[in-house]
Amino acid sequence: MKIKFDYIDSDAQLIAFSREIVSAKWLAIDTEFMRERTYYAQLALIQIASENTHALIDVPALSSLEPLRDAFTRTDCLKIMHSASQDMEVLGQSLGVTPTPLFDTQIAASFMGEADQIAYATIVKQRTGIELDKDQTRTNWLQRPLSPAQLGYAEADVLYLYELYEQLLAELKTAGRLEWVQDESQSLAEKMRLASEPELAWQRLKSLSRMTPSQQHTARDVASWRERRAQQRDLPREWILKKQAVIGIARTQPESMQQLGEIEGLTEKVIQRIGKQLLSVVARERGDTCKTLVPPELKTEQRSQARKVMARLREIGEAQHIAPSLMANRSVIERLVAGERDLPLLKGWRAQIAGNELLGML
Repeated sequence: MKIKFDYIDSDAQLIAFSREIVSAKWLAIDTEFMRERTYYAQLALIQIASENTHALIDVPALSSLEPLRDAFTRTDCLKIMHSASQDMEVLGQSLGVTPTPLFDTQIAASFMGEADQIAYATIVKQRTGIELDKDQTRTNWLQRPLSPAQLGYAEADVLYLYELYEQLLAELKTAGRLEWVQDESQSLAEKMRLASEPELAWQRLKSLSRMTPSQQHTARDVASWRERRAQQRDLPREWILKKQAVIGIARTQPESMQQLGEIEGLTEKVIQRIGKQLLSVVARERGDTCKTLVPPELKTEQRSQARKVMARLREIGEAQHIAPSLMANRSVIERLVAGERDLPLLKGWRAQIAGNELLGML
């Protein structure tokens, strides 16, 4: 399928293009970006296809992406993307809005028996017979000019999205699952809006279940501090403070520079640079804190229950042709076994398909 894509590298072209798509019924969207030495992704290219218009938008060449805001937020224009989470995050950072309403073809495919997190090239080959060239996956998207191979790769990433959407839409309607996919796609948009909130950074940490409530709160505060500093300096969070150091600080709750020096992952250079700030953060949460952020590790009997519940979840997923991870992961199952009830698994379509039955097992 050879379709001409306009290459947009001036503000005037972007304004004209935005006027063309303002009445579009759907937009297929993808992005290319780099994020190796920065906190915020460096958006390099936006690919957009609609009924009548196709374009590659050279982001570094433009002074603003503002003309796209109206089309991206129009509620009567469906936005079709595949594995949209990172693209939504990057667009939210660069444009201040995320494309809505959203239909994520990866999410839709997982409701119709496809493998969890199926790749775009894989589903395109399965459903259209077309094999995409993925040689440019690790290419430098900030170099200019972009090569013909890079441009062809970028075009293909949106060229088949509408065809996939039409196929999946028909299947979802037949199965009575379209509303589920719509809910999950919109939920993803909300998650991406909150993805960079410093107050939620602790949720990326593991091992909190093996900590006391006080240690958990220290981990939360240190993770939030690290996230803010990474944002302010536009550096990867691991460059600010290693994750193992965040865990080590939370566990030991140091009171001196000397104690900081005993924590794995904290070099003398790092301590000299930010040690006093870390001690100040730790001091706010040292001592007893009543409310836990994460339930404690399961006991032996509970772990046995969790294994049985996970096994049943996999059986339900196979019978319903739904990826089990879409319903719940191991962490959610462990929280269920531990007694937590305010879980997505016990709400909406998840409760109907699996949650109520799994709760009954307990």
